[in-house]
Amino acid sequence: MKTDIPAAPQPRAIQTRVSEDGLRYRSKASGSYYGPATSGGTISCLKCGTHRTRDALKSVVLGANRNYVCRDGCPPKS
Repeated sequence: MKTDIPAAPQPRAIQTRVSEDGLRYRSKASGSYYGPATSGGTISCLKCGTHRTRDALKSVVLGANRNYVCRDGCPPKS
């Protein structure tokens, strides 16, 4: 009995290459874990390290450096 159920898509084969120093690297999709590379996309909070957009952070000056912290306070650690 023949059915017209489409086959499940096959997972993409992982391609690796060996570098000149002998280490093996897996290929990965281009881009960033944090989304598209746009000017001023996300930056991390100095206190908690979470990545947020610039409008969700406020700038503070420590010494001669400008840093950013969460505008509404850092999320509680779980």
